[in-house]
Amino acid sequence: FVYPPGQPPRSGMHSIRDVLGPAKTEELLDQLHVTYEKMKTLGLKELQPWDSFFSNFKPPKTWSREDVEKRVVTNFYQFRTNYVLLSLGVVVLSLVTSPALTMVLLLCAGMWFYVMVVKPGPIVVGENEYDEPKKAIACGGATLVLLMLFGQLLKLLGIFALCAILVGLHLLFRQRNMKSKFTRLAEETKLGVATMYGGDDLEGGHDVSGGVSSNIDMGNSTAHRRPKQ
Repeated sequence: FVYPPGQPPRSGMHSIRDVLGPAKTEELLDQLHVTYEKMKTLGLKELQPWDSFFSNFKPPKTWSREDVEKRVVTNFYQFRTNYVLLSLGVVVLSLVTSPALTMVLLLCAGMWFYVMVVKPGPIVVGENEYDEPKKAIACGGATLVLLMLFGQLLKLLGIFALCAILVGLHLLFRQRNMKSKFTRLAEETKLGVATMYGGDDLEGGHDVSGGVSSNIDMGNSTAHRRPKQ
């Protein structure tokens, strides 16, 4: 076979553009770009130093709902990128040490990619027509069946449970500080969310989580020193 002049010979591997076509490839890239911009809005690329992430652990002085919720929300805003990377690390390590689970997940991912991306729109099987929601339900059911058939479902659930436990423990026991409080206020302002606990928490008040008081008077928006006793 002789290729046309100026056209390089193609290898046996096909790119995504060859499989999907130019139009579908551009649509997929646009969707990925939109997702990336949303992640930037949430601040997922603002990684906190790991030495700060693994320091200052202390249980709350009280386990009331309000106090625990303050600490959890503040730590989530401050360290959410670290939580994502920590969870990814656990997942990658688990997949590397579990080849069977990796193969099953690759098989499921290929099925989802083919049905939802390569073959967009309704699919007719026999006398039944499957639109996008039905295709997603069918792929989800097939994924569950494959995981159960190869005995990997409990292992996958265990990985997710381990990630949730590690993140949950850090959310509860990582002591807050002044920087994390201001980070929470800034993120709530950026996301258009009203402060969940009013100005009392930002003034210091009874910071039962052990954080450093920022001592800001939200009433007149001026900072002042607390008088020495």
